[in-house]
Amino acid sequence: MQIIQIGELDPDDVYLQRFSTYTLPQLVEAYNRQVGSTCCSSARGDYLVALYQELKHRPVNIAVIDTGEGMWLDRRVQLDPSGRRLVLEPKPVPAGKRVLGWLVAWIQRHM
Repeated sequence: MQIIQIGELDPDDVYLQRFSTYTLPQLVEAYNRQVGSTCCSSARGDYLVALYQELKHRPVNIAVIDTGEGMWLDRRVQLDPSGRRLVLEPKPVPAGKRVLGWLVAWIQRHM
């Protein structure tokens, strides 16, 4: 489980300025690129703080990633159809399970 604790950045921060020009889908893409990353640097910290601050200021519900003191970075998200809420992306079904599910269904139909 990955959680990033969030502080505050100077309003002149380069990442804050960049994210203020992003559309909501672009912010979601920026967030998803960080999911699962184990890189740890001060630049990444500033990037994540700016991303969190920008998401908090947008008219979108980010409860699915918001811990109150930071944000989760363990699951990819997407905008719901209304564009007003982040939801978890469905977990992909591993190829082996898809094949097994198809095989079970085929056997059941032919028995």
